[in-house]
Amino acid sequence: MKTFFETPLTQLDIVNRFRSDLITTPEGNFHALPDMQPYINHDAQFSRPAVQLQPGIFLDKEAAGISPLHENGIASCDFRLRPVHRLGREDSHNLVFFGHLVLQDRSRKAFAETEVAVKPIKKVKEGLGELAMFQYMRSLGIPTFRPIAFSKHSDTAYLMTEFDRPVNTMDTVEWHELDRDEKWQQVGLGVSTLALLHSNMLFHGDAEFKNIAFNDIGEIVIVDPEFMISARGIAEALQGVRMNRALDQDEATDLGWIKRKMSNDFTNLCRSVNRYVIGINAQDRRRPHATAIFKQYRKHIYLPYRKELYNIGSSYLPLLDRAYNELLIDRKEQSKQDII
Repeated sequence: MKTFFETPLTQLDIVNRFRSDLITTPEGNFHALPDMQPYINHDAQFSRPAVQLQPGIFLDKEAAGISPLHENGIASCDFRLRPVHRLGREDSHNLVFFGHLVLQDRSRKAFAETEVAVKPIKKVKEGLGELAMFQYMRSLGIPTFRPIAFSKHSDTAYLMTEFDRPVNTMDTVEWHELDRDEKWQQVGLGVSTLALLHSNMLFHGDAEFKNIAFNDIGEIVIVDPEFMISARGIAEALQGVRMNRALDQDEATDLGWIKRKMSNDFTNLCRSVNRYVIGINAQDRRRPHATAIFKQYRKHIYLPYRKELYNIGSSYLPLLDRAYNELLIDRKEQSKQDII
């Protein structure tokens, strides 16, 4: 028998199923949202906590606006679509949608209502890994969405995060209305995003424009940590190593991990820059030579990134600086071979 996600569904089907799961949740199945941070791997590997959750809805009581008066009196909840983002982004492969999570008492009276983004989850452990990353980023003071709730049902799960103000991703910018300087200025948000994450030994894993976001006053917001990993453990093991000497085999292997994750984030960012700013794609036979493209990357991405790292003042700066310098040498050599 096919599972929920193996059956062809529209976003509206997903929304209706989600609402049905919520309103049929028994009164005793409302629980506190667990802290998943202890389950994060910090060795540059994905975090997929194999935690057994009982069916029900897990709420961050403070974030969901639950007062002490109602803390033990949640009888049911409902969901109302947000009109402006009625079905969420049509191109979202995760079928994310937006609306209001409504908590009700035994008389069905609403006592708390929170605007949320809802992400359907195929595998519970993957959703818990993403929840852990949201919680971890917030503990570090990184601007991101606040997890409100996680719900688990027979064959579905959903991660709900606070959606308290308008947020746009860089792929929704009206690029055709910007001149060249304005485009590169906009790319600076992506550069700042990578510098902020990397300075905390976090690597996004999918840093294309569709996952680089900013709010209505131009502030960075980190979104979609589905593929995010932490390399803090590796970095701390290298903290005492002098980065201006030749590294032994183990040290070089650890540094190589960090350089690869850094490189992956830059590759994703540059792929979007090619499309939206430079106006080329990998199949374009008339595209500029890679050396010319690299010069633009260096001026508008790599050098500003390094400056941002120094401005942030990360304790991992010597390590990041060496990985960055080695990466830049690699990219320059690739550009000479017309590989970008």
